[in-house]
Amino acid sequence: MTLRDCRGQCAFPDSVTVRGRRHLDELIDLANQNCRSVLLFICTRTHTNSIRPAFEIDPIYAQTLIKAVSQGVEVFALGCSISPQRIEINRRLTVNLELENSSVSQPNEQR
Repeated sequence: MTLRDCRGQCAFPDSVTVRGRRHLDELIDLANQNCRSVLLFICTRTHTNSIRPAFEIDPIYAQTLIKAVSQGVEVFALGCSISPQRIEINRRLTVNLELENSSVSQPNEQR
């Protein structure tokens, strides 16, 4: 995840993603077949407390993600700390699926 707003919330995707929507559709199909279906976001941005779909960038992906959750797809997000020696997953992040109007920083800002 490369986008983060001023509240420390990361957003996905950072561009329109037809492939990402296709993956969500596949997860929905699996969930509808009574298979466990999980989407896991890994956020390498430090000082991040939650993630959300980037409604302002790809509203179709955002709506498909909301549909996926309503169809039984589980969504988790984990945060990392990064050092020259390692990348360590060290926290669970909140997944916020509510539409918000937030300004999103560019990839190299507010790291």
